Amino acid sequence: TVRSAVAGGDDSDPLRIVLQVAVIAAALTIPGAQWGLALTSELAIHAASAAIMVGGNLIVDAIAPPRLPSPRDTPAAPDPVYTLTGARNQGRPYGPLPLVLGTHRMAPDLGARQHTEFAGNEQYLSAIFNFGLGNLVYSDLRIGDTTLADFDAHADKWTGAAIAEHIAGNVDTVGGGVIESTTEPIVQTASAGADRIALDFVGRIFEVEDGGDYVAHTVTVIVDLRAVHAGGARSVTRRIALTGDSATPVRHTESIPLPTDDPQPTSGRWDVRVRRAAAPSESNQIYDDVTWQAMRSYQPDTANYDAQTRLGLRLRASGRLSGALDQVTALVSQQVPVWDPDGGEDGAGAWTAPQATSNPAWIFRWFAAGVRDPAGRLIAGAGLAAERIDDASIQSWGAWCDAEDLACNFVIQAPMSVFDVFTLIAQCGRASPTWAAGQLGVVYEDAGRAPATLVSPGNILAGTVEIDYAGGQPVDEAVCRFVDPASGWETNEVRRRAAGVARPASTVTVTLRGVTSARQAAMEANLMIARQRYHRRRIRWRMSLAALGLVQRGDVVWITHSLLDGGEAGRVRRLDGAAVELDRPITAAAGDHVLLSLPDGRLHATTFAAAVDAAVTVTLAAAVPAPEAGEPPFDPGDILWRWYTTDLPPAQARIVAVEPDVDSVQLTAIDEVAAYHMAATADLTAAGTIAHVATRIVDIYAWTVAIPTSSGDAAQVHVLVEVSGEWRGAEVHVSDATEYVGQMTAAERTHSWPAPRTGNLTITVIPIGAPAGARSIDYAIDGPPLLPRPFQWRGAWAVGTRYERNNAVSYNGISYLCVTAHTATTANRPTGNATANTWWDVLARRGQRGEDGAGVEYVFAVTSRLSLSSSKRPSNTWGYDQPVTRGGVPW
Repeated sequence: TVRSAVAGGDDSDPLRIVLQVAVIAAALTIPGAQWGLALTSELAIHAASAAIMVGGNLIVDAIAPPRLPSPRDTPAAPDPVYTLTGARNQGRPYGPLPLVLGTHRMAPDLGARQHTEFAGNEQYLSAIFNFGLGNLVYSDLRIGDTTLADFDAHADKWTGAAIAEHIAGNVDTVGGGVIESTTEPIVQTASAGADRIALDFVGRIFEVEDGGDYVAHTVTVIVDLRAVHAGGARSVTRRIALTGDSATPVRHTESIPLPTDDPQPTSGRWDVRVRRAAAPSESNQIYDDVTWQAMRSYQPDTANYDAQTRLGLRLRASGRLSGALDQVTALVSQQVPVWDPDGGEDGAGAWTAPQATSNPAWIFRWFAAGVRDPAGRLIAGAGLAAERIDDASIQSWGAWCDAEDLACNFVIQAPMSVFDVFTLIAQCGRASPTWAAGQLGVVYEDAGRAPATLVSPGNILAGTVEIDYAGGQPVDEAVCRFVDPASGWETNEVRRRAAGVARPASTVTVTLRGVTSARQAAMEANLMIARQRYHRRRIRWRMSLAALGLVQRGDVVWITHSLLDGGEAGRVRRLDGAAVELDRPITAAAGDHVLLSLPDGRLHATTFAAAVDAAVTVTLAAAVPAPEAGEPPFDPGDILWRWYTTDLPPAQARIVAVEPDVDSVQLTAIDEVAAYHMAATADLTAAGTIAHVATRIVDIYAWTVAIPTSSGDAAQVHVLVEVSGEWRGAEVHVSDATEYVGQMTAAERTHSWPAPRTGNLTITVIPIGAPAGARSIDYAIDGPPLLPRPFQWRGAWAVGTRYERNNAVSYNGISYLCVTAHTATTANRPTGNATANTWWDVLARRGQRGEDGAGVEYVFAVTSRLSLSSSKRPSNTWGYDQPVTRGGVPW
């Protein structure tokens, strides 16, 4: 490059070229040096005839020893030049405006194009930031990690309508170029509809005298404006004088109003042509380089900013604010009405004026009512009328959220449906939306809720009870991610292991949107582990449509059924104060509990005043309450009863789904366990954080069936266990000749294995993780041919099949037991009733209808005893798998 420049005739002064190359080379050795500054530093040393390096510095030299300048004669060093190129905040054209829920630190959107302007030799950056919709307040404004207060000498800010008075909201910026010609201008076109333009010029303009001092020099720039819109023939010319007297670059912004007396439709445009008035000087002592840096077109800002919170900032480039502006953030709070239970003129409660809050309930109601602009137009939220919002449930939920210290803090910046927003807010308060009452409300996980009704076989549709157990092993560890203000509003996480887990084999990770508290995240982690323990089954059943008036999603109910607990239930036949006649005889002790579900939805809990011995008439300790005033007397048949001993209370379940059908409604529930709610603590380390219900085998039932083999019938022993507490499966140990060991999973309560044809066994079931809850029974096998043989047949009768005494058969869904050995014929097939002319006895009966038309289900366990005289057989009045002894035979 040096060689070609020396050979040429244009600006080929060899010394000048050597100086330029030397300066650039020196700059490359300075850490962090910029090319622009290195080239600029060349100006301070030009105008001598040689160069030498002294102490690493470039010094002007000549053939004769140079005269080194004294400090008095040294030209002033160039002033530092600071620039601002815009903030790192992002604009999201055509995206949804932000919506703040609660309080959150956020980087607001750019509300307009940023632009820079020169005032004197200073550069200013103007920017408008939009925090989004609603009634917002913000504080702790920061640029990067530094508060805006530290830049007060270099920053101005405005809000609301004052922004438009100081910062343009509709500005387009285009670049220019180096101005070198007097005849070939640089041309740009102003934006359509612009009423003003501003041109930024930067130049190195000065002259160096022979003695090395700077003197002023002026460059004149000519700006020609020519209308290019239809019918426009106007032109405007402006001459701009740029003067400099030092090595510091000259900056200048020229603002030019566009003529308004020339008709200019919205599509009108102006060509802007910029050229020099005189050609650049060829003197080595005159510097007159000028660049047209940018042109801004200012257009009227006609946007509607109602119900939006905006901030206008003007920042001066300085030593602390130079280069790209770091991200601007602020702590922003949404103001919403809050329920004051003591407010109002009568002290009965009232909604307050909007105020900052993170309570999910108040935010939920605010979003339900919707955000409106001053003209009343809905711009966010559901926009529901007040009568369509269930204030009562929301107020109750809000008080509970305060007590539980639950908060919702989130910034919505992506498209979300109204329902998704409701769900997000509700999740922060451990709740979910509901329309069950005909209004928008919530159901939430409050502990100790009083049961709403009694669910029993008396009001369950026959044959509809189902219980689903979650398969597989519970999760060993829960990880909850949340936004942590203590960590600079970055993502953090908490972890909770299940009790007794040293090395987790399975981990689940969830992101808690809206949670900004480590305490709240820890509570969620604890509850996630607790759900693995206490909510492992789903109970489903169907009831008549009348149930819709008794229970709703989120309600707690008493529930009794043969598949769930050991209580006994039925309907009342007669009622006379404290004297009650039941629909079946019971044997109960004085003080045993009885629960009655009344037709008006009330529950009456009391005890037996006296012992009952296989009787239907009982005396209650507290008389059944009378109907409300003006209501007709109760029909006894509409009253459900449930008896249980003191140590065997009825199960409680929380309704999690209500699904109406044409003539019935299906309900789904989970176990309501106090220990689950006790897990809502922030302590992630204490071993007893989550209450543990010890696993215990309550009882073991065993029976034997025959299985055909090539060498004849063999024995297969079955066991069924009743358990209490957390169930994670068990080991089955059998003490016999083989010392068999088997396994039950967390989803199983039964187990079977092949056994000798005869023998005495000791069967021990040991719960996993709870060996102290083990139980053992002694069991004697009576081998074939006296073993009951299972036989299944559907749709037709297997005529000619030989049955031995105590063989079992299932026919058309009903199971029977063969009392006497015989060969089956069409005439003696099971009929559903034990009669003298058949050889069958009832083993189980299903789907029978009671006298009142309600569904009745009789289920009997097989006894290990084989003597089945009529005095020892099951009675058709027994129900619901209750342990019964008849004639010395346990069932």
